[in-house]
This record gives sequence, structure tokens and C-alpha cells, in this order.
Amino acid sequence: ARIPIASVTGDDLTFTREQTRALVALRLPGLREDEIDAVAAAVHDEARGWALATMALIEAPGDAPANPPVSARSRANARVFVRDHVDRMLHSATPNERDLLLRTSLIEEISPAIAMRLSDSGIDDDTAAEALVRLESVTSRVWDDEHGQRWYRHHDLIREELLRRARPAR
Repeated sequence: ARIPIASVTGDDLTFTREQTRALVALRLPGLREDEIDAVAAAVHDEARGWALATMALIEAPGDAPANPPVSARSRANARVFVRDHVDRMLHSATPNERDLLLRTSLIEEISPAIAMRLSDSGIDDDTAAEALVRLESVTSRVWDDEHGQRWYRHHDLIREELLRRARPAR
């Protein structure tokens, strides 16, 4: 018997406006309906629906801004959330995967062939592809182009944090 296989894309993993609104209402129960709408709209637009970014941008209960939508504190909370996420991500990666993550943050879209060229460890295309497959859970989008080539893209917030860490200290 064959088991049906479902394809999951980045679009399947993003929140809709309604889901973002429901999450804001759940996380910030003290807000009025119009405040929930304003915060949800701002968060959804800022995060472009990505779950990680949406969770990072919603302020903790009790920290709701006096004037929604997204406050400076919320942006700072998002940076801390993303920084901690990248810390865990890099800590759990092998040395070669850490190097690959930092190097691939230099460009927006990555294929195994590009990862191979960016690698300093002289890996081949198959090894680069295997490393990217292991890193799929930390990249934001994965898709196949019309030629069957698999591509990867970090979420912008993760990419910014990786870029910050990839830059040489001054």
C-alpha cells in the first residue's frame, strides 16, 4: 500500500492575518478589540506571516504598548528572541554546519552548489546538499525550482543575526 506524501512549503508554515489576530488575542488578553486588530495588523505586516517572527514581535502579557502597533520594546524583544534562537541553532550544529550557516547568510537564496562554493572546508555538492537538508528546520523556506534544484532561504531576522555574527569584529 502506498502512503500519500504531502508537500509542505514555506507558505504552509506562515500565519494568516486571522491566525495572527487570534494569537495576539490569546497572548495579550487585556487588549480591546480595536487594539487587538491594530497590533495584529502591525505584527502580521512586520513578520510577513512567519511564525518565528510573529511570536517574537508579540509582546509578553503585561507589556502591551500603550499605543499599538509595534513598539520599540517589541522590536527589542524580537531581537533577543531571534538572538537566543540563533544561539540554540548554532550550538546544536556541527562545526561545518555552523560555518555553512554563517556563510550562507551572505546571500538570500542558497542551493547546494552555492553552499559548496561558499564552504571553506572543500565539501562536494552532495555533502553540501546533505548539510542543507539537516539545516532545513532552521531555514525559513525550502522549494524546488522548475529544474528540480532545491533552494533554501533563511528568514530575514535569522539572516540578519547570522550576518551580524559572520562579520569580523572591529
